[in-house]
Amino acid sequence: MDGSGGGIGAKQVTAEQERGVELFSTEQSLKINAFAGTGKTTTLRVMAESTSRRGLYLAFNRSVADYASRLFPKNVECRTIHSLAYRQVHSRYRSDEKMIGALNRNQVAGLLPFKELSFSSVNLNEKQLASLTLATLKVFMHSSTKEIKPAHMPEWGVLSKLSQGERKSLATKVAQHANQLWQLMCDPKDKTPLGHDGYLKQWALSQPTLDTDFVLLDEAQDSNPVMLDVLAKQKAQVIYVGDRHQQIYQWRGAVNAMEQVETDQSTYLTQSFRFGATVAEVANRILTSLGETQLLRGNPIVPTRIGENTPNAIISRTNAMLVAMVLRELQKNGRPFVEGGTQDLLRLLEGVRTLQRGQKCDQPEFFGFKNWQEFVQFSKSDEGQEWRMLVGLVEDYTVDHLIGTLNRVVQNVRESSVVLSTTHKAKGREWDHVELTDDFKVKVPADPNDLKDYDREENRIAYVALTRAKLSLQVPEELLKILQESEPEKKESSDDSGARKISKKRVAAGSSKKKAPK
Repeated sequence: MDGSGGGIGAKQVTAEQERGVELFSTEQSLKINAFAGTGKTTTLRVMAESTSRRGLYLAFNRSVADYASRLFPKNVECRTIHSLAYRQVHSRYRSDEKMIGALNRNQVAGLLPFKELSFSSVNLNEKQLASLTLATLKVFMHSSTKEIKPAHMPEWGVLSKLSQGERKSLATKVAQHANQLWQLMCDPKDKTPLGHDGYLKQWALSQPTLDTDFVLLDEAQDSNPVMLDVLAKQKAQVIYVGDRHQQIYQWRGAVNAMEQVETDQSTYLTQSFRFGATVAEVANRILTSLGETQLLRGNPIVPTRIGENTPNAIISRTNAMLVAMVLRELQKNGRPFVEGGTQDLLRLLEGVRTLQRGQKCDQPEFFGFKNWQEFVQFSKSDEGQEWRMLVGLVEDYTVDHLIGTLNRVVQNVRESSVVLSTTHKAKGREWDHVELTDDFKVKVPADPNDLKDYDREENRIAYVALTRAKLSLQVPEELLKILQESEPEKKESSDDSGARKISKKRVAAGSSKKKAPK
């Protein structure tokens, strides 16, 4: 949760926050667009304290809900979305194993009658089809639809190379398998587990009524359609709070509620308490590129600077760059801690090892590729350019060396010299001194309509990353140049022709240490 920090608003309510409370008192639905570090938690707490009505605060993870329960008054219950669903669905299934157990591809392959499928450029075996079936079912469970459809099948790896007819044929078959699996999951007499997404979907399909006068949905921009559909059908007043420009989870089924949801009233929180004017200025370059008309205001009593620093946290755009930063910090005899753990990084490298053995891999990134050489060729194409850095690391260091390196990171953040994180894992966090790596891509066109969806996603990711800083922010020179140009420039912050490849020399040197222009 964003803290209000020190300074402005730490002990007093701003005019913007007062406006939010005033609109809340109308008992109409409300949308609060809260930029990075603007004290939305304080605003929600003041709302709750302004009424004796019964409220429900909804968060997406337990730690946030527990934190909120210590701040909010007794008339507001603080829960996770899944805990609401679990409480109502559990009586039907009774068994905890049935409710929260997880399925893997081997189990699914044994449950359903899969047969290998062959297309012009792709061959899929039983376990790959099982993985694709599980992923399709997950998309359905995050959606607001009542039935599983072929359109729910994700486009993994080389599936993008299928013809329209081949893709339709595959999606139809996968949807049939997903329907069969869903029936087993929903059967109280069958042991196939529902899982957390499954019981949430079951609950949503039951058309639940929330027994409360108002609902405060935190981080609303990361909601998935299934939850938004539940809230849209409530008689209770619903307050959607979030930053529509921090929506960076589209890849896992989230939709931007701050843009899609229609409410009776709406307002903004633009005064940041986290950082000063310098960070606000570069953040506003991104916000305006996204079509935002409101401007983020820095805290005038926080002396944030942009330039070379000794970071508490280093934030990367990609997992490959995160691995490179682990190498860099260890070579400097540092004690790096990886935010969120190294499981995702190790999974990625195990996928590389599988392809190097000439075996098919069912991980989304490598799905459908026959071997490592085929993936390397793919990385040289425009579609695969984001993987050039990973290929460069593997070529320079070998998979075994990289895995061994990741196993050397410290496990306790208190023992670390620096925190390493991707933007997705850093979201919601803040540090005094932050360094951004040079794999971020930003485009700032003269007309926001010139941005493609992919570019918008990249700009939002950069916005989230740079607004984690409180006192100092180190930005790669190319990225800073784009963000500080007086006129928008149509270019990327990294070279598409091969800048993603990291050599041993580059790891040793690390990101650019040149001082930022004043």
